[in-house]
Amino acid sequence: IIGFPIITLSFPGNDKKIGSLGEYQFSIKTSSNTPVIVQVTSNDLGDNKKILILSDISLFKSNEELLDSARQKYQNILNNNIDMLCCYDVNFMITYANQAFMEYFDIRDYNHLSIIDFIPDVDKEMFSKNIRNLTNEKPVNRSLYRSVFDDKIRWQDWIDRVVFDDKNQ
Repeated sequence: IIGFPIITLSFPGNDKKIGSLGEYQFSIKTSSNTPVIVQVTSNDLGDNKKILILSDISLFKSNEELLDSARQKYQNILNNNIDMLCCYDVNFMITYANQAFMEYFDIRDYNHLSIIDFIPDVDKEMFSKNIRNLTNEKPVNRSLYRSVFDDKIRWQDWIDRVVFDDKNQ
């Protein structure tokens, strides 16, 4: 590439020329017919000069695909589980609910919902206390809770598990 005017380089499947700054990715095959994903980053150096940085990102892309595949597999396991599963943050706001949970409580979207919304008023204090008493030494609690659904009270066996970050929060 050294000595060639940058503006003459273009990428397959991309109508932008490298003369415009930015990042581009494309696939090539090596002399051994091995596919390689190349990322090209162009930067303006001023005085009508540009620098190109070419990086082989094949391993990164392969790992990204494996991670996406594992994430999808994990998501399928959670959503197809017949047990109701949900996660909530320290403010009891639901951050995840599986399909069984959403179907049982007849909700379409759990964003902006609190797990406390599903607990009768008389049990909210006990529920909060049980959760706040969980520690690294005792991260799991099993309790019977009432839940409200269609104005009916139902008893449920809940297993609460706390997950702390590296700051013990």
